[in-house]
Amino acid sequence: MHKTFSITLRPEIAERFEKLLAILNVSPGKLINEILSDPLAQIFGGGDTELLQRYLQSFQYDDKHEVLPIIAGYEAFVSELKDRGNHEYHDTAAATRTLNGYWEVVFRSTHPDNADRARYR
Repeated sequence: MHKTFSITLRPEIAERFEKLLAILNVSPGKLINEILSDPLAQIFGGGDTELLQRYLQSFQYDDKHEVLPIIAGYEAFVSELKDRGNHEYHDTAAATRTLNGYWEVVFRSTHPDNADRARYR
């Protein structure tokens, strides 16, 4: 089943996207599907929490209450990984205030030599 989404691209992204469409001579929908296919399979098929974290950390929020559902969603994703027997993930997320007053999601790193040296990043 196909689903239709409407997206708004930033001007510099739109320009590059249009150039790529012209080079490939494909429809916008076909190109979006191709661009998104591998990262989504890596996250949801392969359980790649590091890739998911990169996406989550690219956003800032005005209010801490906006971040909490994001963290809950991430924790639910990790819980599903645990249920499938995947234990190669980083499961500790927290909300933190940035220097410019916004809120963002950070994750506790795991230090290979010493768990006590792990830090939120």
